[in-house]
Amino acid sequence: MRRLTSIWLALALVAGLVASTGLAGAALAPMCDADFVLVGGRTVTVLPTGVDDTANIKCAFETASTLRSRAIVQLAEGTYHTGQLVVDDFHGTFRGKGTEQTVVQALPDLVVTAGMEDVIFYPPTNDPSWPSLLVFVGGNFSMEEMSVKVVGEQPTTGWFVFEDLWITDLAHLILVVGDEAHSRFNRIALEGEAAPNSLVGYNVINGLWSQGLLGGFGPLTGSTAVTNSTFEAVGFSIPISNVDHFSALVSHNRVSDVIVGIEAADVRHADFDIVHNNVEAFIGFDVYDADFPFRDEFPIGTEDSSFLVKDNVFSGDLGVVFESTFGGDMRCEIIRNDVAANAIAGILLGEATYGCKVIAHPDDVVLDFGTDNIIIGPRGEALNSMDALRLDRVHDLASRR
Repeated sequence: MRRLTSIWLALALVAGLVASTGLAGAALAPMCDADFVLVGGRTVTVLPTGVDDTANIKCAFETASTLRSRAIVQLAEGTYHTGQLVVDDFHGTFRGKGTEQTVVQALPDLVVTAGMEDVIFYPPTNDPSWPSLLVFVGGNFSMEEMSVKVVGEQPTTGWFVFEDLWITDLAHLILVVGDEAHSRFNRIALEGEAAPNSLVGYNVINGLWSQGLLGGFGPLTGSTAVTNSTFEAVGFSIPISNVDHFSALVSHNRVSDVIVGIEAADVRHADFDIVHNNVEAFIGFDVYDADFPFRDEFPIGTEDSSFLVKDNVFSGDLGVVFESTFGGDMRCEIIRNDVAANAIAGILLGEATYGCKVIAHPDDVVLDFGTDNIIIGPRGEALNSMDALRLDRVHDLASRR
């Protein structure tokens, strides 16, 4: 009898250990196709069907959310065709087999909820459907080793914003929203296509946007890291907007054929490290005041934040632009960036900036309209009227997205 009791106790301990480490697995969510969604330990693997993989990817995230440990949603080699996905409070890793091996591609003619004006101002759910391919709401997660692509000049069936602006572009390839989110993106590739008749000239407006503007959320707190990734043929590749008590690392990325490469709008109590990136864009890195007509309740400008912009290569028209209204306790360092291949200027410091430290090459063009900025190395020039008009055009596009 004593021996049987010991055996039962041992079995109970083993069962508890398995459950606590997430090795017991989890039951598949009802929408899963068991031939293509497999659970092993804390990993939920999704195999491509060759047709519509939306339901299987959704159910993989739902299944992963039931695991006690940090789960892995694993995509295999191949192409996955998907509609819009909303992932709520995911704590784990979304992983492929490499940017060349695993491709997530938007299905054609994505349907955004019909008859609902300004759908992006409602909380993101799978119904109503947003014009966003992948939305993460809150959570603490990583996404790595895959490509995300959109093909076709009109990837959605159309949607309204600001009541009367009809758009068929995809608003976001990846969107991070919520009250707090911690995200890490490593070795991903985001790619759209040129679309001359679209709002911004591409079929995707924003590549990877972390923000506290849409969906009824306030300023976003938390962190993001975007590293070792590529962005091509989207309007705005890595925007970060309306964040508070937030840290951002954008490092070792390659960006090409975009309007703005990396940007920060209306940030407070934040730290930004923008280092070792290679960006080909009209503006490489832009810090500005957002003038979105739907966000009057949020403060405009940048305060109590630090920016380190170092060892990047920016080519296009403007390399580094700080045009935001600086509030109190700002720290700004722009150091040893290669900005020679810019048609207008390598660095522009706006009228409301102060105290920025710039270390540049002697032949770099730095436009300094601020107060008490420290410029070491380069010469200064004025912004001519044609260049000013081109800059205004970019701001107009940004305010309409």
